[in-house]
Amino acid sequence: DHLTVEWRVADGRGELRVADDGVGFDPQRDAGGGLRAMHREVNRVDAALRIRSSPGKGTTVVALVGDGADRP
Repeated sequence: DHLTVEWRVADGRGELRVADDGVGFDPQRDAGGGLRAMHREVNRVDAALRIRSSPGKGTTVVALVGDGADRP
């Protein structure tokens, strides 16, 4: 029912964080076309993507761009 979107810039790096308190999912098992597309797009701009989710716990997606983006 809640969605939070944050954009931060520090030390030459941008961080976009989108979080919800929805039903969540298992990103290791349920990686569908949307997740693959997000990974593909952040790779195009030399960024990193982190997805944290679990069933019943909501989802947080973080995209890091710019200098020093930690790439998994």
